Amino acid sequence: MLNKKFLLIMLLFRVVYSNYNGSIFQYTHYQSDNSLTCVRDSVQHPAWKEHQVYLFRPAQTGAKFPVVFFCHGITAEDPLVYGAFIRHIVSRGHAVIYSPYPTGRSYLFPRSSYRILWNGFMKGVSTWDSLLDLSTIGFVGHSYGAGAIPSLARKAMAFNGWGKKGAFLHLMAPWYAYGITQRQLRHFPQHVKVVVEVFADDRINDHRIGKDIYLSIGIPDTSKVFCVLSADASQRGLPADHDVPIGASQSSLSVNDFDFCGVYFIFDALSAYSNDPHAGNARFRHEDRTYLIKGPSGDFCRIKTIRTPSMKRTQGICVNFWCHAMNPRRKIYKHLGEPFRLLLATPETMLNYGTLALEIMGNR
Repeated sequence: MLNKKFLLIMLLFRVVYSNYNGSIFQYTHYQSDNSLTCVRDSVQHPAWKEHQVYLFRPAQTGAKFPVVFFCHGITAEDPLVYGAFIRHIVSRGHAVIYSPYPTGRSYLFPRSSYRILWNGFMKGVSTWDSLLDLSTIGFVGHSYGAGAIPSLARKAMAFNGWGKKGAFLHLMAPWYAYGITQRQLRHFPQHVKVVVEVFADDRINDHRIGKDIYLSIGIPDTSKVFCVLSADASQRGLPADHDVPIGASQSSLSVNDFDFCGVYFIFDALSAYSNDPHAGNARFRHEDRTYLIKGPSGDFCRIKTIRTPSMKRTQGICVNFWCHAMNPRRKIYKHLGEPFRLLLATPETMLNYGTLALEIMGNR
């Protein structure tokens, strides 16, 4: 019954102050396994000849590792940009396949970039098949890459049969989602676990993009969570902006409190939940709740989970705003009078669609 009552796993805390009411919850803190040295390998990219497809994995022999397909953001063709995060994922026993795509033309030709991403993943799977356990997979993405995840992940599970034992998606500050219809989102593989995460100070990608994916994806409410990462009022000079998962100063060796609390914590919780809802001292919550998390340097970060996020115009100043002509999903909520629009919604969010449509129509 545990996985029917709770969603978010509070696994990475040393100490968590919940709802600011003085209650303190102690949780197991997962330390990185230093024995799992990260090894990097590469092979020529089949669709972008001047670049490589990368594999990062633990330095163990005779073992197969669950696979994380990493979908990077614009201008991050070099995996060093996310170096610390990738090494953290490897320290949890995963192999990471990193497929670059040419970001210079990605805005104009997103489907082409998706194909290049996918071809790189397929090349990595065929090259390192003996090291990969494709029955357990995850897709982790940031910005443009996060927007590509629904399309690519559905293809991996529905057509390739990957992730039958476990699958999860971690979307951070997603850009517009191409390559997938509302009906395909509605009929998404039911066993997948999803976290859609936005950053409070993000002025690049509109929060409504992530909220739309969260509300539309057709999996049980108990298998998904929408969360907002923000700084505590006592913090100075550490905004929860669009570059959170990249790390401080974009250095592969530099990790700040937002990396620890808002990225590593979420990944660890999500990957553990997808494999075993009863893992460790897990605590799942599917409710509106705010957690105050202490990072390694002593600063606090907030993670707010929202059960039914609205689509209000709170991010109109963003570069990539919801009603932009490049957003292929902006019209989904536009025609309130068409009953079939509601039928395409997930059962858990169907009742919200009328309100959502009114909110967007009133703020165009």
